[in-house]
Amino acid sequence: MRAEPHLTFDGRCEEAFRFYERVFDGRLDAVMRYGDSPIDVPADARSRIVHATLTLPGGARILGADVLPGQFQRPQGIYLFIAMRTVADAARVFGELATGGSTPMPLQKTFWSPCFGVVIDRFGIGWEVSID
Repeated sequence: MRAEPHLTFDGRCEEAFRFYERVFDGRLDAVMRYGDSPIDVPADARSRIVHATLTLPGGARILGADVLPGQFQRPQGIYLFIAMRTVADAARVFGELATGGSTPMPLQKTFWSPCFGVVIDRFGIGWEVSID
């Protein structure tokens, strides 16, 4: 069994996943559009992403899709936890995710980690960044 987060967007999935691919040094393995699928969608939704897969170093995957117009709900009550190898790696990733977003908890030393912070990126996705 495995569990993989599936993120949803309101037309910005491809932009977000290309950003995450760069930030996490990942590999975008799949990008499928509604228009290339048998799903009947309005013409203005055909270029939206029906499925994307991003593989991170180490093999973890993040899945994503755009929902159809009018169906998007902003994520609440969940963060993706990312454990980096070094404080420098955590600081770089945190800084990139924070660009255009917000930082509910700046990256800092805590009683459980020498480096931990919470960021909401410009796509509305929440991340907890720490080190292993």
